[in-house]
Amino acid sequence: MSNAGPSATVGLDGISLPLLALTVFVVPLVIIYSWNHFPEPHNPKAFLILILILETGMIGSFVAQDLLLFFVFFEVVLLPMYFMIGVFGGEQRKYAALKFFLYTAFGSALMIVAILATYFLSPKMNVDGQMLHTFSMIELSKWGGAGLARSTAILIFGGFFMGFGIKVPMFPFHTWLPDAHTQAPTAGSVILAGVMLKLGTYGFLRFGLYLFPEAAVWAAPGLVTLGVIGIVYGAICATMQKDLKRVVAYSSVAHLGFIALGTFSITTQGLQGSVLQMVNHGVSTGALFLLVGMIYERRHTREIAKLRGLQKPAPILAAVFTVVGAVDDLASAVGVLPAPQAASLLRAEWDARFACGPAVRLVSVELWSGARYNSTVRLRPGRAVRRARPPGSFDRWSVHG
Repeated sequence: MSNAGPSATVGLDGISLPLLALTVFVVPLVIIYSWNHFPEPHNPKAFLILILILETGMIGSFVAQDLLLFFVFFEVVLLPMYFMIGVFGGEQRKYAALKFFLYTAFGSALMIVAILATYFLSPKMNVDGQMLHTFSMIELSKWGGAGLARSTAILIFGGFFMGFGIKVPMFPFHTWLPDAHTQAPTAGSVILAGVMLKLGTYGFLRFGLYLFPEAAVWAAPGLVTLGVIGIVYGAICATMQKDLKRVVAYSSVAHLGFIALGTFSITTQGLQGSVLQMVNHGVSTGALFLLVGMIYERRHTREIAKLRGLQKPAPILAAVFTVVGAVDDLASAVGVLPAPQAASLLRAEWDARFACGPAVRLVSVELWSGARYNSTVRLRPGRAVRRARPPGSFDRWSVHG
């Protein structure tokens, strides 16, 4: 189709390919897990339809090379996740689903305004002798906001930031995430944490930095600050939770703050590290939610105090839980330490966390404590299930019960 106006242009590059691979890896695992664990009201057909629509929207978002096409796929995931939480979720599912919908819909409304402003303010291109505007990402990235007034570029970037910042979510727009994770069924939590949140971080890379680089540089100190606050705040909140699922949810908020730091470091190593951490986060956090779901299906509780002593009746599950909680920070080095690429990967991840300019170096103590808090949070559930078993706590533990 023509590059002028809306077009069905798709493509892959080094940013979208890892996220596409993550999507096609996570969704089949979710379907396999759900096969014998369909949540109430136990409607397998509707549940699987929602999962497949979500997969369509996520894949479409990662391959779209047209602004309007991206927005369509970006919005496709909203209603399926709303119904997955609102119909198949926990006791407070309606509240969590409505909160998720209102937050993300508000961000999307501002983003479509930014997309239309980009379309009408970008230079026209010659198509068959006619000068027309374009939604093409290829053409718009060549333009890069050149000729726009600085205030206009910042306002448009702000519209994109609201859409993607709520989806990530970044502090202070994170409050919908713990409730959504807690009330969503296991499959919904895995898809939400494993892939869906990456639509926001991917959008920052694809649209914020490439379309409006000058506005991104201007906003970077403030966004880095929000990332640091999110890391410390999310990690501290996670250490205070009694619900195992909320522990993982808040630790996810902290982890996503590191991805934001890498993105807005606006360095090659930082951007590479942020993409690497997106994949790491998707695999490790998705696995944690799967394990929490397995425990809940058997014990019908997520309260950490009631799960102590799990190691004795289920040592393999407890060991896997502990390893998965720690594997994220090691994922970039395992298997490649002797190779020269290992240094690049480790440096990319390190820069994603620390090479973010003077604003971050001034709070290096908070960053280090945040990293330690985050590691503690990820290990805490494993530690909880490995403690000595209270007498009679798991006498009736059954792997299939």
